[in-house]
Amino acid sequence: MSIRMSNGPRVLSALLSSLLISSFAAAHSEPMTSNSPPLKVQVGEAELPPTERVRLTLYDPKPIACKTKFGAVLCAPDSAVFVLNTTRSSAVFVLDERKKGDVQILVDGHVIASKAGEEILLSKQKDATFADLDPRTGISYRNAGELSPIGEVRVFKAEFFLAQAYEHIPAIAELSSSSDPKKQKLLKRLLKNAAALQGH
Repeated sequence: MSIRMSNGPRVLSALLSSLLISSFAAAHSEPMTSNSPPLKVQVGEAELPPTERVRLTLYDPKPIACKTKFGAVLCAPDSAVFVLNTTRSSAVFVLDERKKGDVQILVDGHVIASKAGEEILLSKQKDATFADLDPRTGISYRNAGELSPIGEVRVFKAEFFLAQAYEHIPAIAELSSSSDPKKQKLLKRLLKNAAALQGH
């Protein structure tokens, strides 16, 4: 069935509402893992430039890695991740994964495992809270908490609302107005994942 839409984000919002996505993904009790080996992904040499602070990966068939000033984001094939860097923090929104551990954040040799529906926030700001450091994306969150620091890097975790993420990440919202079958397929996968997480 085609999901071609002409009104872009507005129709996407209506479609998400029709799926009755009303809950956040359940949280990990402790996402810091010492026994999880890093994914076999090449980490880029350069940090994301300030003018290119946004990175979106949607179901790439190859492993993907991007490096930030606080650590590296490692993505196994067929995962979906949104990374947003600011001058004070790096936020990693895990949108989808095939299995647990497909998306990892590597900080000074330590692996932070996450799952779809979770945001990992990294920063070196000493006195700021999660709310202070979280990028102003319009994406709601809950259960924000701070984990054990890794050296000077503070690590926060929160759950975010996938439906809102799809609306507020421009590249995803634009999928709804595309007639490209490949882009329609990407959007359909994202929506299916959001609906599946409703019951978790």
